[in-house]
Amino acid sequence: MERLLEPERMIVVRVPWVDDRGETHVNRGFRVQFNQALGPCRGGFRFHPSMSLSVAKFLAFEQTLRNALSPYKIGGAAGGSDFDPKGKSDNEVMRFCQSFMHEIYRYLGIDKDLPSEEMGVGTREMGYLFGQYRRLAGHFQVPETLGSFTGPRIFWSGSSLRTEATGYSLVFFAQLLLADLNKDFKGIRCVVSGCGKIALHVLEKLIAYGALPVTVSDSKGYLVDEEGFDYDKIALLREIKTQQRSLRFVLMDICFESVDQIALYRCVVTFSLIVFTCGMCRDYSKTYARAKYYDEAKPWNERCDVAFPCATQNEIDQSDAMNLVNSGCRILVEGSNMPCTPEAVDVLRKSNVLIAPAVAAGAGGVVAGEFELNHECNSVNWSPQDFESKLQEAIKQTYQRSLKAALDFGYSKESPEYLVHGAVISAFLTLAQAMTDQGCV
Repeated sequence: MERLLEPERMIVVRVPWVDDRGETHVNRGFRVQFNQALGPCRGGFRFHPSMSLSVAKFLAFEQTLRNALSPYKIGGAAGGSDFDPKGKSDNEVMRFCQSFMHEIYRYLGIDKDLPSEEMGVGTREMGYLFGQYRRLAGHFQVPETLGSFTGPRIFWSGSSLRTEATGYSLVFFAQLLLADLNKDFKGIRCVVSGCGKIALHVLEKLIAYGALPVTVSDSKGYLVDEEGFDYDKIALLREIKTQQRSLRFVLMDICFESVDQIALYRCVVTFSLIVFTCGMCRDYSKTYARAKYYDEAKPWNERCDVAFPCATQNEIDQSDAMNLVNSGCRILVEGSNMPCTPEAVDVLRKSNVLIAPAVAAGAGGVVAGEFELNHECNSVNWSPQDFESKLQEAIKQTYQRSLKAALDFGYSKESPEYLVHGAVISAFLTLAQAMTDQGCV
């Protein structure tokens, strides 16, 4: 335990970059390779102002447990930077990614560490990061795979549902949990936080299973649609986000042509943030009048049967947990890493709210990443149906491993945290056995 709780390697780097106005900025970059006893590291890059070494350590530990619980033998890592890609032009993001990769590339590789996308890192960022890695390393590593990175591909072949995998796996896991309770998703009212790729894909799969998802959220508030979201409404949300991003870039271009660039730049950024905050409410409500946007609020006081926190860590505190209980929530599926504070967990446990842990329910990204690196996957063009079938089977194995470990160690299904205990126990036993076999290293 003492060795497991100490990361094997923590890397902190300086990342200088130049913006479109020619001004120099310096950010910090992080990579924590927590444990490689089971194999090369896997884990995401997160670009967000709140990113720090402490956050990277906790994310890497969570990833280590998630990877150990998956059907694959891989280690865990996490990292990123306090760089904020929001409001940055493509060229600015590219220059930052190239500078970041220049500092971190020597620690990555097919047999070392394979990063993937996380918060603030999507197809654009992964493309820039991989391009610079390939340039510096001088090779593609494995011709049929995405170099040393897993994640959504741009011009190379690979699995068709990589972006959707994590969100889908949350719903697959919850479906297995409901089946054990002799229930299904039909008519189940669900609240979802976040409005990124995980949250929106959770909505998609909930709709496919006949559930009624009614909320999404951003950093400023949440949107509730009492009629429930459908595929057309999800498409509208994506369109709104795209338009807001485009508008912000137009406003930034205007400021570059001003005489007093700095003053106008500040005004434009402020205005664009206001547009971003209000846009979801205004634009969505134009089409769906019954929808409401609540500023500076969270969705946890909305009536629900199942909650999917998919935003960030510690997004549910003690009062939020009490709101969930009072709103009728019976199951909480962790979409983000450690979404509940310890005080919130106590409230949920005492109220018998079943918790599906992120280390088990969110394993879809791990599974999809391994599919991408598998020769069989890359030698054929998999259909979405084939991919979903493989993903469901892998999540089923993860669920069964968690359930078996919980029952073997005396946790009954009446315990609201039996899957949490089972998942952590199963992951720990796998890691502990590997570390014991390899000696004190």
